[in-house]
Amino acid sequence: MKNSKMRIYLADVYANHLASGEGMPLNIANIAMYVNKWFPDTEMTLFSDAFRLKSALEAQPPHILMLSNYCWNKNLSFYLAQYAKKTNKETICVFGGPNIPIDKTRREKLITDNPFIDFYILYDGEIPSLRLIEEIDSYNFDIDKMKSSSDRIESIMYACKDRFVHVERRNRLESLDEIPSPYASDLLNDYFNLQWTPKIQSVRGCPYPCKYCNMAAPNYKKLIKMSLDRFNFEVDSIVDKMNAFKYKIRNLHLVDDNFGIVPEDLQKAEKLRKTYEKEGIPEHLSVYTAKNINDRLIKIARELKEFTLISHTSQSFNPPTLKVIKRPFSGVDKFRETTKRLIGEGFKVMSEMITGLPLETLDSFIDGLNILDDLGFSDYTIYQLIIRDGSPMDNNEFLDKYKMECRYRLYPDTYINIDNEKIVEFERVVYRTSTLSENDYYILRMVGFLLRIQLAMCFKLFFECLKKVYGISGPDISVHIAKKIIDRSLNKEDNLAISLLYDFDRDTNEEIFDSEKDSYSMVTAKNLVHRYRALLMTKAYAPLCDLYYKTVKDMPKYKSADNKGLLEKCFECMKMTDIRTLYFEENVPSLEQIESYKPSTWKIENLRRMIETG
Repeated sequence: MKNSKMRIYLADVYANHLASGEGMPLNIANIAMYVNKWFPDTEMTLFSDAFRLKSALEAQPPHILMLSNYCWNKNLSFYLAQYAKKTNKETICVFGGPNIPIDKTRREKLITDNPFIDFYILYDGEIPSLRLIEEIDSYNFDIDKMKSSSDRIESIMYACKDRFVHVERRNRLESLDEIPSPYASDLLNDYFNLQWTPKIQSVRGCPYPCKYCNMAAPNYKKLIKMSLDRFNFEVDSIVDKMNAFKYKIRNLHLVDDNFGIVPEDLQKAEKLRKTYEKEGIPEHLSVYTAKNINDRLIKIARELKEFTLISHTSQSFNPPTLKVIKRPFSGVDKFRETTKRLIGEGFKVMSEMITGLPLETLDSFIDGLNILDDLGFSDYTIYQLIIRDGSPMDNNEFLDKYKMECRYRLYPDTYINIDNEKIVEFERVVYRTSTLSENDYYILRMVGFLLRIQLAMCFKLFFECLKKVYGISGPDISVHIAKKIIDRSLNKEDNLAISLLYDFDRDTNEEIFDSEKDSYSMVTAKNLVHRYRALLMTKAYAPLCDLYYKTVKDMPKYKSADNKGLLEKCFECMKMTDIRTLYFEENVPSLEQIESYKPSTWKIENLRRMIETG
């Protein structure tokens, strides 16, 4: 076999396109391009579709199958590796990805419990993949002999007879320019044909030690950069490909962990803006900006203003929590100052918070939500804390110290059925801590959902009116409703929205289990937020408005206010706004229109809109 043409399949598989976000698999493309520099005759094929890979394994088994391991595809990748071995026992299965434990004892168990894993590459994949393939080729595919004799493989772990071999990283790329551009080749043409969204990684690594993130590993602290010339080339190549394949939606993913962290990022932003002005690409740029907003990031935001959201987030505003999780944060006052500066310049700004972090309480979390709401963020999302394999929190000593208790939940949109084999992924969610009760967890789960509903209502003026006139915020309403839903003190018989919220709460109680095995009872793994948001907005919009109306009327701040009549007008306006026209800004009434509201006028106008929109 030595020096002959190898067939290598590289797979970054997903259960469906929702799980992938239809983003191109830059991770495996980079490995393929790097290896191909030294093995130009090697046949490299990329796979993201599990069924397509399974068919290829049957029709033409590869010499080497390389699979990614993330929290959203671990079990699916494991299944396909086992199937590859069943189809052809000579196929060498190589895994890589961050979804592995930190400590070596658990790593050894992962390898010994899954004998279909011939090798597991640690950290960055390019150099160790090349070294491994060189050794496999030099030993004529006799991997048993290679494992016993070779000492050239690095950043890798594997089982060798009765011992476990774990070799730390020796070398790392000096520059991302060392990887030939996948966009200058035909490697990703199948994905361009499907109109998946291209990705660029211009800086790899993260210097921050956030304990909930598996990028906090010491091996990722050094930043590896792409040159400006190469970045410009990538952008131009993507534009050429998009035009050639006649893209209808021309978005771009910039997958740096902290865009804006290096000085060159400003020039990259300038390149993106010029490309947008000339080509209309990207229509939207998805990117996570650096964790601390500074003058350079403000300049970058100005360049990207027309086609992206700026992320400005701290995950918590509770000082003891931030200290424990080692999340960089310059303080609430600085956060307010920079947020006001961004919004004042007209930027769309998003933020995030995470429930279940150590030392966070229900009250401190709600205080943080009100900080975000007061500042006027365009969007903010609540996530539950998930303990990821490979993150510093994936440590029993740490979890025990803060009495962090976990249960298993099906990872949304990961269910797949292959030949009657049900495959799904799991995540380990924190539902109780020393400072957060299980009941608090469910309240915050409901609050997060209700805030997504408020965003979907696209009636920002209404919530601004409530805050201005009555001093009642969106989070205030969500918390008020959530507590009543959790303690079942609302009557669902005459309001479909309340009934659906009870169903959502029931399903969130039933979605977490003590073990992965128990979780299979909910094997469809649907996204509850997406499902119930759609049901509420399409089938219970008017009852939802009634619920909000009655909730506000029940709140002390409303009861003590003078101008109670404005509330009724606001809700009549909301109910008259047909769901099919909510997303058109011109259909949102002004405060003056609300104050001069006449029911007959609004009904006629709403009917006209309904007719025009079909």
